[in-house]
Amino acid sequence: MSRRRRWQLLGLDASGDLAAVAVARRGKRAGLAIEAHRFRRHDGAWVWEQVGPTSDFSEPTLPPRSLSGNDGWSESATQSDVRTGDSVGLWHLVAPATQTRTDGRTRPVPPHGWVVTVDLAAARTTELLDADDEVIGHLEIQDPRSTSRRFRAAMWWNRRRRPGADLWSNDAPDHADR
Repeated sequence: MSRRRRWQLLGLDASGDLAAVAVARRGKRAGLAIEAHRFRRHDGAWVWEQVGPTSDFSEPTLPPRSLSGNDGWSESATQSDVRTGDSVGLWHLVAPATQTRTDGRTRPVPPHGWVVTVDLAAARTTELLDADDEVIGHLEIQDPRSTSRRFRAAMWWNRRRRPGADLWSNDAPDHADR
């Protein structure tokens, strides 16, 4: 990224009528945000819905990939629709992860290690593969409909009080302290 160009496309994924694009956006003076933008297909065209999960960093450069992490990834942020179960995940994969496999389709992991996944009603599992095509981990997002009755009731009540609000739950860590 240069001074004039403050964003960089990192990756994309699509499943059915849901798609997500991961971008890195550098601040004017400091910091970096990795964002997943959600799109949905309406009348044959992709329409932007909103910014999905994000990860924020105090440094203006992409963080290096880790050699180890939790089930093949070192950073993650997810966002799920409580009504439908549709989910978007933003993942920073560990260095040994060289490919992802979803629904029988294998794709290389970019050198920066950031990937975005979409899951319709948590129906997809993405496998992480090493250079020898061995599975080293999985990218799975918990179905938000399996959350507690109390949480779902609170989301329903908020929706009644604020009809224009969305019902996406966000599980995004704050890494601004780095």
